[in-house]
Amino acid sequence: MDKDKAKEFEVYANKLYADNLREDRLASSKEKHETVRFLKGGEIVSQNEKQDMISALRSLPLLNEIDEKDLEHVLDEIILARVKTGDYIFKTGDSPDFMYLIFKGQMKIYFNTIDGDEQIFYIYKEGDFVGGHNLLMKTNYRYMGRALTDCKVVAIPKDTFHKYFYNSPELLRSVLSKSFERIRWAEDLIQRLSTSNATMKTAGLLIKLKNRIGIETEEGIRLELPLNREELGNYSGLRRETITRKLGEFKELGYIDLQGNKVIIIKDLESLEDYIL
Repeated sequence: MDKDKAKEFEVYANKLYADNLREDRLASSKEKHETVRFLKGGEIVSQNEKQDMISALRSLPLLNEIDEKDLEHVLDEIILARVKTGDYIFKTGDSPDFMYLIFKGQMKIYFNTIDGDEQIFYIYKEGDFVGGHNLLMKTNYRYMGRALTDCKVVAIPKDTFHKYFYNSPELLRSVLSKSFERIRWAEDLIQRLSTSNATMKTAGLLIKLKNRIGIETEEGIRLELPLNREELGNYSGLRRETITRKLGEFKELGYIDLQGNKVIIIKDLESLEDYIL
């Protein structure tokens, strides 16, 4: 086979692979038994139980910005669902029928690369929300949301969002501010993945986790991880073996302490920060 034919074949093969991957993603997004359907399935919290939680729901950062007279209507229209670890809240290609607020637990937002690897963009925890920008722009989800722990998720229906959120400058500002914050973080992630070595990526991961879930203790900054080692690698752009090795090196240097697979104690934050660009 001459070079031109070989090149043509390579281009065709890559296109075929990309098309197949796209079809797989779309098919995956339609698997109803794996995705939480807030109106058609999943474990919906009863109305009585939801009423018992009203005061706690009012304290969610986004909901407490709603006028009191409108909040009663919003709380009556929202759906509160239990989501088990590993269940999907939404998948690539899903239409934005709800904005989701995390009431309890943690979830990851990620995307499968063309090579089939998982790249985690964000870890969301109690009080975080996702989907507001999709509702505003009327665009389907381009990524996936999956529960890292057992969660309780508040689903705000699209009509409720447009009725009570769309016309509120304060609420719109919150949604757009969070969207801008995530865009900046994504830009930082791209720069870090393209310019950092494995040591810098691992240090950056620990600092990012410290900012999100770190708890100050006498031992140091405690990270109770919702991620396994492979997911830590996916979050930092490293293979599982590499992230495991680098964590071991940081432990030997005295920067961190490892307590099993789910707890990391940061003991020397300043040394970790020295690795960051």
